[in-house]
Amino acid sequence: MWKSNLNRAWRSIVRNRMFALVNIAGLSLAVAACLVIGLIIHYEWNYDRQSPHASHIWRAYNETITDGKIITQDANTHSKLGPSLTADLPEVVSFTRLYNRGHNEVNILNNEIPYKINDPWMVDTGFLKMFPQQFISGHAATSLKEPNSIILTQSTAERLFGNKNPVGETLNVPGGWMVGIYTVTAVVADPPQNTHLKFGLLASYQTRYAQGHTDNWSSYWDYTYFQLNPQADPGKIQNQLAIYSDEHLKQEGIRFNMQKLTDIHLHSRLTYEIEKNGDARTIKALAFIVLFILGIAFINYINLTTAQSVIRSKEV
Repeated sequence: MWKSNLNRAWRSIVRNRMFALVNIAGLSLAVAACLVIGLIIHYEWNYDRQSPHASHIWRAYNETITDGKIITQDANTHSKLGPSLTADLPEVVSFTRLYNRGHNEVNILNNEIPYKINDPWMVDTGFLKMFPQQFISGHAATSLKEPNSIILTQSTAERLFGNKNPVGETLNVPGGWMVGIYTVTAVVADPPQNTHLKFGLLASYQTRYAQGHTDNWSSYWDYTYFQLNPQADPGKIQNQLAIYSDEHLKQEGIRFNMQKLTDIHLHSRLTYEIEKNGDARTIKALAFIVLFILGIAFINYINLTTAQSVIRSKEV
């Protein structure tokens, strides 16, 4: 039965080559275009969702208020904020700060050979708890505990050391904000492209303390992320941020606020973002384009099929 139907369909296609070609080509191109756009939407929508804790992670940010109006909104915050949240609120499971003093690259010497590494960060140990990494060598529990310890991504390790296991090797940063001799403690897989927390290396935040830094409410160079327990009320955290603002930064007109990790890429419009963000409006426009293309393709198919039927009826 199905062979007979298939033969009839094939004969119909052969007799009406032009109609068949236009119908098949139109539908194929429409479906292909929609698949490509769908992949783009999926990529953008899943930004920063790799961590199993993503839905419970927030980022703090600064707002400058003048005469009751928000003048600026900055993605970076004060170094004292993260430790204070974990000390004062049991709902805060973990926190991490990312610090590179605005530098997106660092010069490193390996056996006196210079290398330029992109996206270097000093981070707290909480980074590996909140954003688990795939360890190729070394251990998550100890790799960032000591000052001047450093984690390399796989691609960075291969650039510097080839196929050799670099754990235990030393690297020299001859100057700048990261100056010092560092010991490689681990190698992790390269982070995915659809995250704003890309890195070429991670150095222990303890290094800042060894350099003489003390946490304060005056300068703000850090990006502060914190993880809440699933039952936590974000409103309580917001109230605590307001208390910190009033106690320490009221005269400066600075107020703390917070945003969900998964909202950053498509919805955040802060200054000093780590990278250029996407736009939720673009994703909605792409979704509309998908529906439009499919609609046009099916209308075209129906019109051609109807026209073909009319021609057949006249022939009869």
